[in-house]
Amino acid sequence: MPKLHHVLINPGVSRDTSVAEVIVSGRHIAALMNENKDLWFPAPTPTLEIVSKNLDALEAAEVTARTKAKGAAAARDTVLAIVHRDLDGLRHYVQSISDQNPGREAEIAGAAGMLTRKEGKHEKPTLAITMTKTPGEVLLRAKAVNGASYEWQYSLDGGKTWVTAGHSTVADLTIPDLTVGAIYWFRLRTTLGHTTNDWSQVVSFMVH
Repeated sequence: MPKLHHVLINPGVSRDTSVAEVIVSGRHIAALMNENKDLWFPAPTPTLEIVSKNLDALEAAEVTARTKAKGAAAARDTVLAIVHRDLDGLRHYVQSISDQNPGREAEIAGAAGMLTRKEGKHEKPTLAITMTKTPGEVLLRAKAVNGASYEWQYSLDGGKTWVTAGHSTVADLTIPDLTVGAIYWFRLRTTLGHTTNDWSQVVSFMVH
């Protein structure tokens, strides 16, 4: 079966991402996959228990590395490499489930706290989410549409109910005072002239 959609880890875990962001993203992914294990993810490889154990080890190693003790940073980096390997394994697992269910790729990736990208396309994502320097505050950033206005919403129950976070005429919005440690689901839609577009793909994010 041809692979039409590539699964991407969200919110963008890469070798350039900070250790804190890797830990938060990893826990977010593990929590969502565990929550949806009966629906989509019955047998992740590696197991979620192993992923959580390695994330705990990374968090402890990062605390030690901050003391500047000799060899601590190198030890932390060794555990970080293991966590990156774990998360890449989960991404490949989610990709395999996605490949088996054409037409539901975005739903499956979202259930794992990840995103999809159509093969051959590398455009800016419709909705990206990052933390600001203030705890509990997130920055939503959309793909800009000239002349459009934006409506932003979030959900705390997986998309069953939605709260309007704000409207803007620019392609970003800061939302303060969110609950640290909670998983939020975000979406937006644009209005251009008299035409209001459909809601974007929902993106889940753990606030820290």
